[in-house]
Amino acid sequence: MSEENRRTTVGRALQDFLTFHEMNKDSARTIGNYQMILARFVEWLSSVGIRYVDELSISHLRAWVGHLQKSPTRYSGQLGDSPVYQYALCTQVFCHWLEHEELLEKPITTRFRLPRVEKKFIPTFTPEDVEKLLAACEVGIATPVPPVYGDDAACGGPKSPRRAAADGAYDIDDDKPLCLAFSRSVETLARDVLPVAGETGGCE
Repeated sequence: MSEENRRTTVGRALQDFLTFHEMNKDSARTIGNYQMILARFVEWLSSVGIRYVDELSISHLRAWVGHLQKSPTRYSGQLGDSPVYQYALCTQVFCHWLEHEELLEKPITTRFRLPRVEKKFIPTFTPEDVEKLLAACEVGIATPVPPVYGDDAACGGPKSPRRAAADGAYDIDDDKPLCLAFSRSVETLARDVLPVAGETGGCE
């Protein structure tokens, strides 16, 4: 057998890696993610002239991450930090397995670092902002549109709750003006949901 035939291709190593996880009874979703991401990794390695496992080096892992960060997507321009991190993590797990199976003569993951995921800034409301919002809610509750009843809408007369609801003025379920229901919804949102500066821990 020639020296080349004794060498393990990256594609063959990937199949052995997936078989290993199937034997460990990992979930179909986990195995599917490995297969999708690492197949893309193998394809990229082939495009840069790497076919065999023993040709892999840390420079390839770093170049792979750089390639991912520049890869276009169908909708958002470039891959975000989180997808790039997940791709790099799967690749690192695969390479750890190659090292464990002694398919790599020298470890290549020792000095490899996963890419950073930038924390997104989440705008917060100051206590003053919340007070203003609550004050606006109270005004809406104090001056609701009075309910009207009747069906003489054609002549400008009062409308029944169902007719008014159809016109967008009332809540058919509880027979209250929608402006009142909306005000109470906003008040609940302000009290229970909206982040308040100084109370959420903030972002670094």
